[in-house]
Amino acid sequence: MAQVELERSQWDKYTASLSERLRKEKVRISLGGLDVERHVEADDVVLRGITYDRRADAIEIETDHLSHRIEHPQRVIVVESDAGFERMEIVDADGCRQVLQLERALALPGRAG
Repeated sequence: MAQVELERSQWDKYTASLSERLRKEKVRISLGGLDVERHVEADDVVLRGITYDRRADAIEIETDHLSHRIEHPQRVIVVESDAGFERMEIVDADGCRQVLQLERALALPGRAG
């Protein structure tokens, strides 16, 4: 698994690309910091898109059930594996980590997928 911190100049292009690749995939959005227990904001929801607005300095995640906006993000960390995108961790101005994670069905042993 590779973890990469994106430069701010890459955020808008990466989120646009991610929106295209993952549109209609099921995702989980969770919130939490190093000193806070993780809270699931949305689970098993369909991603409609994710964007970074440079002027507003905000990342917006749209799903079929909610719109989640992260004001003044400080860091964006992307985790990918051989299977592709796994999760994006966005650290907001308060140091809280907000995680967009792809939901994948687990393959059962001995069963063809």
